Amino acid sequence: MTNLTARLIGVVCLAAAAASSLLHRAIFVAAQGGPAQAAEFATGLLSFVLASLGVLLLTNGARLFERPAPPAAEPTEVLPVSEAAAGLDESAAFDSRYGVARLLADRAIRTASLREAARHASDPEPLHTRR
Repeated sequence: MTNLTARLIGVVCLAAAAASSLLHRAIFVAAQGGPAQAAEFATGLLSFVLASLGVLLLTNGARLFERPAPPAAEPTEVLPVSEAAAGLDESAAFDSRYGVARLLADRAIRTASLREAARHASDPEPLHTRR
């Protein structure tokens, strides 16, 4: 469906919504003294659906029917399981906040160093830092 075709269908839907709104008004006037009728409800719902669809098609055009491509799945980096932190007993690591913080810090430092080593494995020149 081209963009122009979708927008023209939107205009037709808006015109049909106006016509069904006039029909809804005629049903309302005919049964003004009594309770609401099923035909009145149906024409009111039809007017709303046609007007909504018409506005969406008129403003968005053919983009309304396009499906975006799913994002490509990027492979995740698998890091080796690290050993327990040197000098820390694993059972005592979670006894206090200090132990947990030290364990997490050691793990973060080890993971960062492994990533950095993997990133610069092919570099012949070592990494220099300014202190």
